[in-house]
Amino acid sequence: MRIFVFIILALSIYSPILAQIEAKTIDFNNKLEINLQKEIFTQSFSNSIHSVNVIDVRDDTMAVGYHYLKEWDAKRYLIQPGTLPKNKNNDVWSKVYHCSSTLSIGFTEWINEYLQCRKDESVKTKLLIVVKKFWLTSEADKIRFDNDKTGQAINGWDAGVLCKLELYLEKDSVFFPLYRIDSVFTFKEKLNDYAGIRFVDNADLFCYICIKSFTKKIGWYYPG
Repeated sequence: MRIFVFIILALSIYSPILAQIEAKTIDFNNKLEINLQKEIFTQSFSNSIHSVNVIDVRDDTMAVGYHYLKEWDAKRYLIQPGTLPKNKNNDVWSKVYHCSSTLSIGFTEWINEYLQCRKDESVKTKLLIVVKKFWLTSEADKIRFDNDKTGQAINGWDAGVLCKLELYLEKDSVFFPLYRIDSVFTFKEKLNDYAGIRFVDNADLFCYICIKSFTKKIGWYYPG
């Protein structure tokens, strides 16, 4: 009888807590901004590509990933909560990754600069990139060991970027498929971690390596 009463009491205490966990929402005012490192490709496309346009067709165009943070860790590392009104259903310490000002604008500016597009009016060919998936995650794929064996989920995950894009060349309003990417970019570094009280974030690096990788392939598929 005592055991039965204890179980009922425990369920009455923890059920609201579990309900709060399931009801968590993200505070979009508490953001981690992605800043892509500027770089110039050694092969200039200024005489072959007029400009680059990136279209983001994802269901959620606001975020490129989430960083979830437990309340205890937030207080331990002096992380400031978000600015939305506090209530039991808000996870005020978690953060959302985003590109400034949007993914389409951020990627368009970076790729135009990287390929050295100068919008020469005599050049008619344009590059169109359609983003169908681009997502930072700490669980991109199961850890792969040196012997190429894949570990079980209990052994951990590699962080990375889930990426799905389509690239087209457009000339005189006619679009020609260039190539498609549907890949998982994985890294041995963690997406984010703490060194003492310092927040270490590799999101910029992950995005930079990913976008540079698929942009550099343009030189292979379209030598100009």
